[in-house]
Amino acid sequence: MSGVAGAVIGVGIFLVVAREIYRSIHFLKEKEVKIIERLGRYHQTLTPVRRSEAPSSVCSSKKHIHTHTQIQGVHFVMPFIDRPKTYTHRYYVSNNLGQTKLVEKKNCDHISTWNEVLDFPKQTVITRDNAKIQLDAILQYRIANPKKMVYSTQNLPMMLSKNLQAQIRNIAGLMDVDQVIEETAALNRISIELDRVATRWGVKVEFVRVQRVEAGTLSSVLAKAKNADLDNRKVLIDAKMSKQTQIIQSEGNR
Repeated sequence: MSGVAGAVIGVGIFLVVAREIYRSIHFLKEKEVKIIERLGRYHQTLTPVRRSEAPSSVCSSKKHIHTHTQIQGVHFVMPFIDRPKTYTHRYYVSNNLGQTKLVEKKNCDHISTWNEVLDFPKQTVITRDNAKIQLDAILQYRIANPKKMVYSTQNLPMMLSKNLQAQIRNIAGLMDVDQVIEETAALNRISIELDRVATRWGVKVEFVRVQRVEAGTLSSVLAKAKNADLDNRKVLIDAKMSKQTQIIQSEGNR
C-alpha cells in the first residue's frame, strides 16, 4: 500500500510540475502582448519578437562571435513564480439589426493592440431646446500602453461606453435639435474630449462617429420647417431678381 501511495504522489507531483512548465511557455501573435507578474507584482511585458540573430558573447582570443536565435512569439518565464496578468471585459454592443447584446470576456491574458471598433447601443439625449433624440455612435480605439491599461482600468469597454455617453450628453446639450440632425459633424469633436480622458488609461481614441440620429416625429416637423424656410428664401430671391430686372429696364428706358 505504501508503494502504491508513493507512486500516486509521484505521478501527482509530476503532473503538477509538467503543468507549470507548460504554463511557463507563452505564444504571442502579431499585435499581442502579455503582462507578466512575479509573485503578484509587475515583472515584464511580453511582445512578439522577430526571428533574428544578435551577438551574445565575444571570445577575445579566437575572436569568434557566438549568436543566439529568438523564435517569433515564443517566450519562456519562470515556473511557479511568474503569472500573466488577467482581465475581464463585460459590455453591451448593438448588432446590424439594432439589437443589444452582452459581450463578456473572462480571465483573458492576451492584450490586443489592434484597432478595435465598438458599436454601442443608442444613447438618448436632450438638446438645448429640450428635444429628446437618440444618437447611434461608434468608437474606434487602440491600446497604446498595455501595462497602464491593465493596471489603471477595470472593464475598459464599459468605462469607454460610460464616458462616451457623458460626452455625447454634454455636447448635444449645447446644441439645438436641428443642429444635431443637420450638423452631425459637429458632434465628432466628442473624440477629442474622450481621448483626453482615455490617455490616462494608456488608450488612444482614434475617432467617434455618429452613424444615425433618430428624432421620431420631430424629424417630419423639422423637415417641414426646413422646406418652409427654403420656400421663403426662394420667394426672397425671386423678389430680388424681379426688382433688379425692373431697375435695369427703367435705367435703360431713361
